This record gives sequence, C-alpha cells and structure tokens, in this order.
Amino acid sequence: MIGLAAAFAMASACAAPPALPSPHYRITLVADGVQQVIETETASTVQGLLTEAGIELGELDRVQPPEVAALADMMTVRVTRVEVQTHVLTQTVPFGRQVVRDAAVPEGENRLLQVGQAGLLERYYRVTIEDHVERERVLAREVLVQSPQPEIRLIGARPQPENVVITGTLAYLANQDAWVIRESSFQRRRTTALGDLDGRVFSLSPDAQVLLFSRTVTESEHINELWLVRTTEASPNPVPLNVRDVLWADWLPVRQPAGRSIAWTTAEVADPAPGWRGLNDLWVATVTDRSTLTARRQVLHLQQLGLEPDRFMVARR
Repeated sequence: MIGLAAAFAMASACAAPPALPSPHYRITLVADGVQQVIETETASTVQGLLTEAGIELGELDRVQPPEVAALADMMTVRVTRVEVQTHVLTQTVPFGRQVVRDAAVPEGENRLLQVGQAGLLERYYRVTIEDHVERERVLAREVLVQSPQPEIRLIGARPQPENVVITGTLAYLANQDAWVIRESSFQRRRTTALGDLDGRVFSLSPDAQVLLFSRTVTESEHINELWLVRTTEASPNPVPLNVRDVLWADWLPVRQPAGRSIAWTTAEVADPAPGWRGLNDLWVATVTDRSTLTARRQVLHLQQLGLEPDRFMVARR
C-alpha cells in the first residue's frame, strides 16, 4: 500500500500543469464615425486590436490610448482621422487715391489722370481637419499677384486770368506759333499752326490785318523764309512770299494804292559763327490783296559803294 501511494505521488509530480485560459477583452472601438464593440481573445495591445478590426492608420491619424498601450477589459479605443489641406483664398487689394496739384490745370478744375485698379492677393492657409471637421486654419504665406494701381486726380492750381481790355490788336509768339488778341485778353486765337516760327521777323501791318513772319527751313543752304498770314480770317491760311535768308523785314508805314509795302535785308549761309553773313542789301516790294509780292526791287547794295559787309544796319521805326 505504501509503495502504490508513493508511485502515484511521483506520477502526479511529473505531469504538466493545466494551461491558463486566454484573456477575454470586450473593447469599444470608435473609428471613421462608427462605434462598435469588439470581443477579442487574441489581441493584447491597441495596435493588435486595430489590426484585428482591419483599421489602417494614416501618417497623421491619432489613436487614444496609444498603439503600444495594453488592452484592458471594457476599454474604449478612439481613432481620430487627421488631414492637412492647403486652401488658397484670392482677395482684392483696394487701390489708393492720390491728389496732385498741377499748375497747368486751371484753378477749380478736377481732372482724372489715371484710373484706379484693385490688386489681387492670394492667401495660402494650412487647414487641419479632424474627422471631417476643420479644427485649425493657419496662414502660411501671401503672394501679391497684381499690385493695385492708384487713382490719380489733378487739382488745378493755375489761377484764373483776369480779363484785360485790349485797345487795338496784339500779336505774340508762343511755342513757335503766332497768336492774336483783339479787344479782350479772353478773345485770343492762334493764327498759325506751324510750330517753326524763328522770331527773326514778326510784325503786324499798320492796319493790323496782316502778320509778317519768318519760318525756319530744313535746307542747310538757307536760313529761313518769309511768310505772311491774314489775322482777320476765320481760318487763317499762312502764305509764303518766296523770300529766303531774311535778316530783317518790316512794313513800310505808308500804304500804297496797290497794297501794303514791306522792306527787308538778306544774308547768306557762312561757316563761322553765327552761321550767316549779311549781304548789306535792302529790298522793297508791295504785298497785294492776294498775298503776293509785286514791284519787287533792290534799292540799296552797299558793296557797290565800296563798304565792307556786315557794317550796314537798317533803322527800324
């Protein structure tokens, strides 16, 4: 009896211990908008649970508790999907307004010099979205696509001129053209639109109806050319007199029966300064009503008298 008991004891001691039962977890999993209860006996960590449930995590996704955490019965595991997007917002940039006082504009006038134009600005935002809900928006950078163009207005700074009563007729040169004023300083008009009057000859006839003037010429072998224009015409038409290289010209004070008379002296082109040499002559002619020259004649040539050139001066009235 003793031997049998001892043998049974030894057999019991050599037998393997019974296996422990696997842990059984009941986990609540919340992911992708779905809440489910999962019972597992194989997973021991959060990562194992997600693998068993077929949940794949993106690079930015978050899990609570962390993936390495051990499972515990009745635990809740929450997966938050995280996405980062770039949003571009285009905005207009308002244009500014500038006011410039301009002495060329009459006082009291307001003129638009440049139309204003709005600019374009692109704003790039870094937007964080969690489970399809925007959680954060951060401005990353700005790009000015189009600069605004300011509106520019000119405000007149030139005082309004006062009206001045004129007795008779006044002719003057402005920007190499002839202007005539009669009766009032407000009654002025341009009688030539040539832009090349040289100012050497510029004289009104005694009755102020005809203006005698000289124009520059493009030919290098000539100095200028003599012209006239009638100041009483509504649309003045300047007329050439076919007289060139004039140093001086003027009206004779007495009107002849055939018309108005003029006198002039001439020169020739020369290399030394001032670029011409006087011929010391004197010519007269009559201007007809058709603006042509008649009775043209030379009345004086000082070289015939043995005098040196350039020493003769014509007295002007």
